[in-house]
Amino acid sequence: MTVFAGSTEKQHPYPQLFEPLQLSGIVIKNRLVFGAHRTNFAVNNLPGHRHLGYYLERARGEAGLIVMEEGIVHHSDYPYAKAVFAYKDEVVGQYAKIAEALHSYGTRVLLRLNHWGSQGTGMIRGGEVWGPSSVCVGSEMPKEMEREDMEEVVAAFARCAKNAYLAGVDGVELNAGQHSLLRQFLSPLTNMRQDEYGGTMENRARFCRQVMEQVRAETGENFIVGLRLTMDEYAPWAGITPEMGVELAAYLTGSGALDFLSVSVGSVYSLHMTVPSMAVEEGFTRSYGEMLKKAVNLPIVVGGRITTPGLANQILSDGQADLVELTRAQIADPMFAKKSRLGRESSIRPCLSCNEGCRTLGFQNKLLSCVVNWQAGREITDVSVKRGKGGKVAVIGGGPAGMEAASVAAWRGYKVDLFEKESVLGGNLRLACQVPGRGGLEKLLDFYKKLLKSVGVQIHLEQEITANFNFKDYGAVIVTTGAKARPPNLRGNDAIPVVSGLNLWQRGLTLEGQRLLLVDEDGFYGTTGLIEALAVGGKEITVVTSEMFPGIKLTDTDDFNLWFQRVKGLNVSFISHHRVKAIDGSTVLLEERFSGRKRLVTPVDGVICCEPPLPLEELYLNLKPLCSCLLRAGDCVAPRTLYHAIHEGYMAGHAV
Repeated sequence: MTVFAGSTEKQHPYPQLFEPLQLSGIVIKNRLVFGAHRTNFAVNNLPGHRHLGYYLERARGEAGLIVMEEGIVHHSDYPYAKAVFAYKDEVVGQYAKIAEALHSYGTRVLLRLNHWGSQGTGMIRGGEVWGPSSVCVGSEMPKEMEREDMEEVVAAFARCAKNAYLAGVDGVELNAGQHSLLRQFLSPLTNMRQDEYGGTMENRARFCRQVMEQVRAETGENFIVGLRLTMDEYAPWAGITPEMGVELAAYLTGSGALDFLSVSVGSVYSLHMTVPSMAVEEGFTRSYGEMLKKAVNLPIVVGGRITTPGLANQILSDGQADLVELTRAQIADPMFAKKSRLGRESSIRPCLSCNEGCRTLGFQNKLLSCVVNWQAGREITDVSVKRGKGGKVAVIGGGPAGMEAASVAAWRGYKVDLFEKESVLGGNLRLACQVPGRGGLEKLLDFYKKLLKSVGVQIHLEQEITANFNFKDYGAVIVTTGAKARPPNLRGNDAIPVVSGLNLWQRGLTLEGQRLLLVDEDGFYGTTGLIEALAVGGKEITVVTSEMFPGIKLTDTDDFNLWFQRVKGLNVSFISHHRVKAIDGSTVLLEERFSGRKRLVTPVDGVICCEPPLPLEELYLNLKPLCSCLLRAGDCVAPRTLYHAIHEGYMAGHAV
């Protein structure tokens, strides 16, 4: 049973956000949830010290509720190498350590329980994957579960919930959202069964309801049981629709086994909407929360690109949710809740929803990290910036690497001069803000400007530094001069000019001619954004790439589907696995990379070459014999991503 606690006496800048809430007799001190997500921190498939440090830092930051990384409930499911096995006996002691530590800060802790079903893999454990039906939704055809299989999994959920209970964890969240067997049973997209577990809504919900009821029976009162429920699979031809989600919620909550519902969206064909990029509107799931609030009498948790305390508080005050999940926002800044409570929101390190560090899916087993927060995932060994020896530091280049390096060095006690040859800070980050769907990067620029001022960095604009500059007063010099455009290796002519993509961004997308051929040998936002911006501007674009498809690196950040949805409605055509061999008059000659067959594209008014840029390293190389303590960071080392620029800037600022 769930009841709401009264308002606190002390008023905060965001009063609704800091009201306590009572679930199953357990008081949660505020409405900020740090939701479950994959970290790849497990050791021998158990939560370890890295998990402890990671969650503890968010508890120090005053998160009200932390939902730990999902625990896999049954040996038939081994979805990724670093998965946590909640069915192991040893897990109880590990969870107990985490729960005790988080409780000492007044934070409540839940464990998400899950079985990936047919979205898992049998490659790791060497067996088949299980699903409600023989419907292939991943890389493997699943085995259709038999009655004894279902009974085993129901019992496994209950047994793992009991493990959480014995560990002193406050409750569990059952996953019927993305990557879950429970959702696969609920959805007519994946459940084709003809028995009492398929067909009608009640039949499809039977398995999930049995899990809920067994978990509640095994744990009893004063233990929170919640359900993460998919409200929209974005597959209206067969999947769960918002209306169906409301119907499922009403039926499932009728059992009395649940204390809350958490909104999830996305499914087997729409993973990109589960953890959406900055191209998706902030707070886009709040309408689903509003629908559930009208249909069920349980607290509702809403997430989905909620990155500011103002938006979180608004969702609560509008009655669209009772708890707000801000997961990536608290990865970016573990002190998010505390800073919000104190009215220091301008000092919150902003989540960009870029998915470059926190997206850990795939077989690489990449450890969770964060573009804007070097310490994310490293908390157990590095939770504070160490003080420096004092003195002066020169940072040359005002892009993201330079701004991060300057702020860290200044925070450590150095007097820092930051030199930038342009009239504004930002470097190529300013160009990145112009990319369609990437305007959220402006938040990072604004943050750095405030941060640099707060730590006392002296900024010198329109000052280009050469090797002749007098560095004698500086104990260390950090070069962060960025990158320059790679000269195109194609020779143009009077009929077809050739320009690099970076140069085109730098000159404001000014290019004569209507029919343009763009060569994509980069595959990331600078290129895909250029395609979209030129096409929106009325140009006819033919994209040629030697890869299997253009924009190939967008698959790493879950932006590929959204970009394709936008550009497919524009005047853009694609030619994959081809290279440009020559330009003759107004004709471009292509060669297929596998067969060597030739192909002509004509007429063409201009060619744009989008290739990885080159490092602006000349200053660094010239300073090597002159400076005793010389460092470099970011693109002037090797042009890569924003992630590398900021992280190397942090390390450089820490190394002086």
